[in-house]
Amino acid sequence: MALYRKSMVLVACAAMTACGSMPKKNFSFKAINNSGETQTCLIVINDQWDTAIENDWVTGKDGSDSCSMTLEFQTPKIEVTVVPFNIGMELPRSRSQAVDYKSYTRTLLMTDPETHLFILEKKPRR
Repeated sequence: MALYRKSMVLVACAAMTACGSMPKKNFSFKAINNSGETQTCLIVINDQWDTAIENDWVTGKDGSDSCSMTLEFQTPKIEVTVVPFNIGMELPRSRSQAVDYKSYTRTLLMTDPETHLFILEKKPRR
């Protein structure tokens, strides 16, 4: 009987641990313009602009054409926004601060591929 209780306690602990952790997955993001050139962009997850800036989630910086990160799925979907900017400028803090190219948002699911390419469209001239 004591062995049965210990087994049940272990099963309960394992179940709570499994249910208590959020699923995570590695993703890599790349942004290019319509000429195929790497475009520098800030990668923003679920509109968490400060987190993106603090973690320096940027494509096309320091010779790297992509940005890789591990995302935690607290909900079934994650929104990813790429916001183009020019090196030497302050990092953007909204979609409206996108430079030269339009910003884009895409919804990610846990089952999506690990690599995502954003092809950016030129902003219309005013």
